[in-house]
Amino acid sequence: MRKVIATIAVLVLLCSPSLGDEVKVRDRHVYKEVRIFRVKDCEVTFLFSTKQTITKPLSELEYVRIDGQSWFNKAEKLLLKGEFSEALKAYDLAEETAPRKWMKELIRLRRLQVMDQCGMIEQAVLLWLEIVKENGASKNSLTLRPSKLGPKGSNQNSKVIAILEVEFKKSGSTALKTAIETLLLDLYKVEGIHKKASDLAKDIATRPVEADLPDAAEQGELAAKLKAAEVMVQEAEIASAAKALEMIESNLPKFSYSDHSAAYLLRGKARTVLAEKSKDEKLSRRHLLDAGLDFMRVVTYFPGSVEAPEALFEAGRVNLALKNFSAARVAFATVVSRYGKSSWATKASSVIGELKNK
Repeated sequence: MRKVIATIAVLVLLCSPSLGDEVKVRDRHVYKEVRIFRVKDCEVTFLFSTKQTITKPLSELEYVRIDGQSWFNKAEKLLLKGEFSEALKAYDLAEETAPRKWMKELIRLRRLQVMDQCGMIEQAVLLWLEIVKENGASKNSLTLRPSKLGPKGSNQNSKVIAILEVEFKKSGSTALKTAIETLLLDLYKVEGIHKKASDLAKDIATRPVEADLPDAAEQGELAAKLKAAEVMVQEAEIASAAKALEMIESNLPKFSYSDHSAAYLLRGKARTVLAEKSKDEKLSRRHLLDAGLDFMRVVTYFPGSVEAPEALFEAGRVNLALKNFSAARVAFATVVSRYGKSSWATKASSVIGELKNK
């Protein structure tokens, strides 16, 4: 029966006016002459003249154009330009005249993304929680988690922390609880709430990944563990670094391919902390050598990742600690030449200047 209904829906769409919508997937294809006909579970489904349909998560869509919807199309262009406040106003106007339910849902999801970019963290989190609950804490809804926090000491951050701490206690969803924990770790770090950040990080790092978790929940738990490892490594203490190292090594086979660059970087940084704190010269050297290998794994296997510039910089620091000054110069110079637009290139240039006499 469902197949019959779906077939009828496709035939109706094909008999309707020309397929004039357009969808651009981030860093990939532009689908022209399509017709969007469904937005469900934070995914957009569109139809080709060949009767083929494609469904893409909203998080992957860079730009959407809907035939005849001028306010929505203007909002999308403003979003693309990074003019978020103006984009939000245009989406509000588009919602007033949206002719279909799926379009209203698409606008709501876009408004969440724009609120996040505008720094409206409180409104974004409240809308995100609403969307996640409606979609059963699905992978696509969790992916839309707000990430742009307010500045330290902002009233919005304090409100969001209170909202999330209450929601964490109420939620019965493992996937949502884990997503909340990840966001709370970021907020605690920004606000300098070190005790809560440390306690939460250690709790996440030491608990086992539950068996038979849905893929989305398992990957969310593993992502939270990486965030926890980051907090623990920043504490620069032997016990925290050792726990972070143990956690990463025990879960390394489970991390998704895209998370491996972060895992190797954090494992290397944990080993660097252990090397710096160790009183045993031989053990310290071994930790440094292992850390160097981890950093170079990131650079070699994930050269385009966001972690690569930092990893190469850290490889240079390891060589400095080992008194391999020539190798250190090469590492820092490569950071500058390969990742010139990153903040790590600026730091590497500064170190190169200090190395002139060594």
